[in-house]
Amino acid sequence: MKFRLWHAVFFIVALLVFGLALAPASIFVPSRPGVFTYERLVGPIWNARAEKAKVGVYEAGVLEWTVSPLSILSGGLKADVTSFGGALMGDIAVTVGLGGVQRLQSEEFAVQGLPLPQGGLVLPGITSAKGLDIVFKDGKCVSAAGSMHSEVLEVGESDLGFRGPALRGTALCGGEDAWLIFEGAQEGERYRAVLSLRANGEAQWQASVIPGTVQASTVLAAAGFQAVEGEPFMELTRSFQWFPL
Repeated sequence: MKFRLWHAVFFIVALLVFGLALAPASIFVPSRPGVFTYERLVGPIWNARAEKAKVGVYEAGVLEWTVSPLSILSGGLKADVTSFGGALMGDIAVTVGLGGVQRLQSEEFAVQGLPLPQGGLVLPGITSAKGLDIVFKDGKCVSAAGSMHSEVLEVGESDLGFRGPALRGTALCGGEDAWLIFEGAQEGERYRAVLSLRANGEAQWQASVIPGTVQASTVLAAAGFQAVEGEPFMELTRSFQWFPL
């Protein structure tokens, strides 16, 4: 059999693919304080398990993911992520390409608690998303669907000193970003929070509140909210990394 150049190329590529498939996931997903950390990461990148994981400020318990090799044929890499045993609960499918996240899908995902930026206080309650389906193209949000719900203001009365309304909303595209919107109102008080997700993994949380009492204003100020000059509402903005790209 005559040796051909493409035989050598094919052999080298096959070795590289095989090597990558068996390489430890920790090589591709390093621990990044403030973004994604773990105590132990086992398995190859295609089927890995992160133990005592932490995503941002949330203790995630155990994170498991599997990557579909077939998704490479469509120009992306799809990972199915399951989180359990911590403050993050549910399954998320993330498709990633050269330009960042291409698609984010979840039938139902929930977050236990809401850490406030000051004082180390974590409000109890569940914040959840159902039917989430966000599509990015060329780094821009092109479609978004899903319903949002949060009970943290309803059940956080013992910590806040006042009881707020349930917050509900939808997912939609706002410019280049995907917006997850939460809104609620009661007795002269209005609450609105927008979580902006970008294809490059960056995120911004912006919350605005029109407080109905002096007590509510005091509590919000202690939590990091600031009064907006000339406006009736108080505002809080935080930026962070939502996906460890």
